[in-house]
Amino acid sequence: MNVGVFSTTSGVASIRVIIRNHIGAVRLSAWQVISDASNAEEVEALACKEGITLAAEWIQTPAVLDLIVQRSTSSLATVR
Repeated sequence: MNVGVFSTTSGVASIRVIIRNHIGAVRLSAWQVISDASNAEEVEALACKEGITLAAEWIQTPAVLDLIVQRSTSSLATVR
């Protein structure tokens, strides 16, 4: 899961989600345009949420979070 593009002037961003199995084969892919994002970290968190939501809905096997997502998740966990 990752952030594709983010514009600081317009707040427009895109996210891409690719879910792979244990041997790297693509199981699901999706993309979405975000039109009112505040910053790249927000878009990255939205990509994480979307990926987890899609995996929970469509993938019936264990999943592993991408390193980018793990960084976002740990950053969010430290904000109180």
